Amino acid sequence: MPERTPDGLMQRPPTDHQDFAKYEAKEDPQYLEPAPPIKMILLEDVDDVGDKYEIIDLSVNLAHKLYLNKKAAYASPFDLEYYGRKKQIVPIYVSIRNEWTLNPLILATSMEQHGIRIPVNCIYLADGEPMKGPALKEDGRLIRFYATIEDKLIVPLLGRILHVSLDEDTNLFPEDQQLKMASNAQLLQFGLRPETIYFNPNGLQQIYEKEEIGTFMAKRPSNAITGAE
Repeated sequence: MPERTPDGLMQRPPTDHQDFAKYEAKEDPQYLEPAPPIKMILLEDVDDVGDKYEIIDLSVNLAHKLYLNKKAAYASPFDLEYYGRKKQIVPIYVSIRNEWTLNPLILATSMEQHGIRIPVNCIYLADGEPMKGPALKEDGRLIRFYATIEDKLIVPLLGRILHVSLDEDTNLFPEDQQLKMASNAQLLQFGLRPETIYFNPNGLQQIYEKEEIGTFMAKRPSNAITGAE
């Protein structure tokens, strides 16, 4: 190895001598620790791992292997199946002053404000005409929408319409009154019903080609789970 450049002198460029381009490798202790587990959604039963639809923490190597074999999908920061099955409500923020039409971008933006990140192209509205506003009479209304995972899972989600004003940073539905969970009676009040996730190991392409996700889900029995219906 060449001698180090004395203090106060300009370092010679590495191109002067190939030995100047050599570096001593040092190990950083923080990179010697194993990577933390990754939360995954199993898309089918996996021996010694878990059952279909189960959301579990897997080692990086196993998660990567199952993902490449299309036996599992990466779970988003929140537990999609939990939100769908437990009927937890996501506040959906809309303008109290400007006109709007409910769309996947509004839903994705509102969800991201609560740490729930889903690509816009993976979010679908429920069947029927999209809601438009401002419509103060609809404030606090529960709505149904859907998220797809790896083009194999459709997860039903719930949102609550909340009108907000950017200049006042207020909403008409007080924060302490926002329902965290929806009962079956509350779903019925807004013309909704309990729904479960839909899974098809062969993908969702046939649904995309035939009809909207919201239309397809509206036709399903509320207790149906898999694509074998």
